[in-house]
Amino acid sequence: MAVNSRGRTGTGAAARLAAARSGLAPALLLAGLAACLAPVRGNAMQEPIMSDVARLGVLAHLDPASGSAAPGLRDRLRDELAAAVSARLSNLPVEILEVGDPRLLQPDRVSFVLHALARPAGEVVPGAAGSVVTLSLRRARHAPSLPPGPVLEAAPVAVHLPGAGTDAVAPAVRALVAATLGQAPRPVPRSAPGEGPQ
Repeated sequence: MAVNSRGRTGTGAAARLAAARSGLAPALLLAGLAACLAPVRGNAMQEPIMSDVARLGVLAHLDPASGSAAPGLRDRLRDELAAAVSARLSNLPVEILEVGDPRLLQPDRVSFVLHALARPAGEVVPGAAGSVVTLSLRRARHAPSLPPGPVLEAAPVAVHLPGAGTDAVAPAVRALVAATLGQAPRPVPRSAPGEGPQ
C-alpha cells in the first residue's frame, strides 16, 4: 500500500482522483465540442495573405502575344475584375493598378492580378471565328513578414468570343474571383493602433 509524504495511504486519493477524472471527461468533451462550434473571431481562420489587409488592388494584363485579337478586351477585363472583387470584399477599398505601379508594394494591400491571352479561334479550332481568351487569376502581396502566398489558385479558364464583343468574359471573371475566394474567409481590415480585431 502506497504512503504519501504526509503518512496517509494513497488508496483513497487514487479513488477520488479516478472519480474526478470520470466526471471531468464528459465535461471536457462538451467544452471542446463547444469550442469547435463557436464562431471564430479575429484572424484565427484567415489565410496569411488575407490577414491585416487595409486595401485591395486589381490589375488586368493582356499578354502582348494577343495582338489585336480582341479590341478593348483589357479595359473590359479590368472593369469586370474590379466589380467582382468589390462585390465579394465590399468592406475594403478597391483600386485599379497598372504594371509597375508602386502601390503594388504596399504591405497591407492584396492585389488581384488577371492575366489574359487572346488568340484567333481558328488557331484552336480550324475554321472557328472570333477569338479564344485564356484567363488566369492570382493574388499577390508584398509582405516579407508573412509566409508565402498560396501556391495554387483558381484553375485557368478559356472563353470563346465569337465576335468583336467582349460580353462573354464577364461571367468568366466573376467565376474566377469566386473560385479564388471560395475557401478564403473575408479579410479582417488592419486595426487602428490600440484597437483589437473587429
